[in-house]
Amino acid sequence: MLKFHGQPSAAFVALTSSFALGSIAATPAVLAAEGAREQPAGLEEIVVTARKREENVQDTPVSMVAVSSEALAERSMSSFKDLTSIAPNFELNGGIANGGGSAAQLFIRGVGQDDYAFPNDPGVGLYIDGVYIARSAGSDFNLIDLDRVEVLRGPQGTLYGRNTIGGAVKIITKKPDGTFGGAASVTVGSYNRIDLDGMLQFPITDTLSGKLVIGSRDRDGLGKNLHGDELGETNQMTARAALRFKPSDTLEIMWLGDYLHQRQAGPAGSMVYFQANGATEGLINPVVAPGVAAELGLQPPYDTFGPGWVKTVDDCGHCVYNSGGNIETRDWADIWGTSVTVDWALSDAVDFKSITAYRNNSIDIRRVSDHTPFNIVQVNNPEDTSQFTQEFQFVGRSFNDKLDWVSGLFYQEEKGESILF
Repeated sequence: MLKFHGQPSAAFVALTSSFALGSIAATPAVLAAEGAREQPAGLEEIVVTARKREENVQDTPVSMVAVSSEALAERSMSSFKDLTSIAPNFELNGGIANGGGSAAQLFIRGVGQDDYAFPNDPGVGLYIDGVYIARSAGSDFNLIDLDRVEVLRGPQGTLYGRNTIGGAVKIITKKPDGTFGGAASVTVGSYNRIDLDGMLQFPITDTLSGKLVIGSRDRDGLGKNLHGDELGETNQMTARAALRFKPSDTLEIMWLGDYLHQRQAGPAGSMVYFQANGATEGLINPVVAPGVAAELGLQPPYDTFGPGWVKTVDDCGHCVYNSGGNIETRDWADIWGTSVTVDWALSDAVDFKSITAYRNNSIDIRRVSDHTPFNIVQVNNPEDTSQFTQEFQFVGRSFNDKLDWVSGLFYQEEKGESILF
């Protein structure tokens, strides 16, 4: 049993600054044109914040893909994992396949981290409304009521806090706009899939408005195990709330809170290859297998740990999703976070932003990786982590808009415990 406890990133502080001369125009123009060619049709006018300031995506000299909320809806994208189909060189969950339904293991241009477990840090930075998400587990968000998603390729330097050696993915939600309104949608599909989404926004006062967003994802499993679990099922509920206080044209304060509740069985699958060794013939089959076979009433060739448990699509088609495991599997998660963002225009040339955030992840992942009732490889991985981040940003222009500059301070403190058995 491996047990990690403590603070791998107890105090991480970065002082950031970036300067760009507006008179150097040739290279940005070329890069912007290249970025524009990557954008799907109809997205040329997307405003992004890849450089900590609002810019048209065509004018941003960064290798990136920006996807609007309309494009997400048109492609029926409901999960973070769906983004792999529209962002080249971008891959999710390319590492440990059984990392759990809430894990988002990000890879950009082949750079990332294939292990979700604490204390392994991700290789691609993920940001939700400007808040850095330190853990891969608990990073897969439902794409409900979003303004846009930005995928930035390559190292982003100190402008993005930490762990952006492969790139950065930014998820920006829609703000309350001070009007009363709402929306709802229902999606149905195979395996009794039912997805429900709802949004309600409302004014509270002339300067304060709010929004509530809720969604659920339910789908039957692809297969079963001997314990009776619906393997590969989906059972998630997400909720998000926002309050926007805008007393003047120069000051805006946003409070955000989100919560994910997930109770699913483990992933579907079966054994695809078997090769006997000394342990199989000398210990497992003569000592362990007889008792298990007698308890479950297993008949040859399933009474031993061997090739009888190997399944292929050619042999049995859909049965490849049925596991021979005989213990309860889990893919559970309770994840929540809250943040306060202050945007303040100090002058016509200088803007100040403060982002204060706290997040908490609690997951429980259990699986039988050998997919047999003999429990050769059984994994239990409960994990609890929390993080606090504080960021200050100063963005401005000087010398008659010939100099664009960004400076700031980023602080992170993280605590966690992970048990891997």
